[in-house]
Amino acid sequence: MLTDTELMWPLMEDAAQALLVRYLPAAQAAAAPHGLSPTAWHGWLIAAFFLRPEHLTLETIAKRDPYSAPARWRSRLEKATQLGYLVQDERQGYSLTPVGEKAADGVVQAIYRAMERLQPVGEAHLEQMAALLERLVTASLAAPEPPHQWALELSRQSDPGPTAPAMIRIDQLLTDLDAYRGDCHTSAWQPLGVSGLAWEMLTLIWHGEARAAVDFESKLQRRGYRRDTFVRALDELSQRGWVAGDAQAVDITRTGREARETVEAQTDEYFYRPWVVLSAEERERLKQWLTDFVEGLRREPAGTGD
Repeated sequence: MLTDTELMWPLMEDAAQALLVRYLPAAQAAAAPHGLSPTAWHGWLIAAFFLRPEHLTLETIAKRDPYSAPARWRSRLEKATQLGYLVQDERQGYSLTPVGEKAADGVVQAIYRAMERLQPVGEAHLEQMAALLERLVTASLAAPEPPHQWALELSRQSDPGPTAPAMIRIDQLLTDLDAYRGDCHTSAWQPLGVSGLAWEMLTLIWHGEARAAVDFESKLQRRGYRRDTFVRALDELSQRGWVAGDAQAVDITRTGREARETVEAQTDEYFYRPWVVLSAEERERLKQWLTDFVEGLRREPAGTGD
C-alpha cells in the first residue's frame, strides 16, 4: 500500500501534465513561424537556450535521456545546424546562433505568458505551494550520492529566479522533481549493466503493455531505434533470464519481475529520502494544494498562443 508521501508524486505528475496541456499550444504557436514543428524543437532548443554560455553536447543529452538512440539526437542536432539554429564546435558541442536564440526566447516567453494567465487556485496558495516544492528541490540537490543528479542539475539551468510569478516557479520545481525522479531511477538500474532500451522494454513487459518486438517498435518509436535493435534488446533480457519467449511473444520471468521491483523500490528510497524536510502536516497541506491545483487547471481553457 502506498504511503501518503508516495501518493503525492502521482499528483505532482498530474500537475505538471495539466500545466503542459495549458501552455504547449502557446509554445507551438511561437515556434511555428520559425519553421519548427513540436518534434523538431523539443529537447534541444530550450536546453541549449538555458545552458548558455555552456554548449549542448550529446553526452549531456544522453545523461538526461539514456533511453533513446544517440543517432536520433545527433540527427536532430545536425538538422538544426543545417537550418541555422545551432552552430557546432567540434570540441565543445552545439550552441545557439542568433536566429536560434531569437526562436528559443520567443518560445520561452510564450510559455511564461501562458502560465501567468492561469489562476487554478488563489495566489496565496500558489506561493505557499511553491515554497514547499522549493524545499523539496533544495533537499534533493543536497542529497548524498547515490543518486547522481545529472538531470536535476540540467533542469535547474532554467530556474526563472525567486522573483518570477509563482506559477512559473511551480512549473520549474515540478520539472526539477521529475528530473530528480529520473536521476533516482537511472541510479538504481544502471549499476545492473543493462542497456537503457532493454530496461525500458522490461518496464513495458512488467506493466503488461508490450509482448512482441512489433509492440515495442510501436510504443517506443520516439526513441529512434530500428526493429532489429528491439530484437537484440529482447535477447539481452533473455540472456539475463529476465524474460522468456521470443520476438513474437515474450513475458517477464520471476527473476525479471524481482529485478524490476527491486529497482522500483530503490528508486522510491532515493527519491523520497529528502522529503523528511517536510513535516507530516506540511506534506498533507501540499497534497491538498496539489489536488486543488490540478482540479483548477483542468477547468482552465487551453491556451492557443498570443
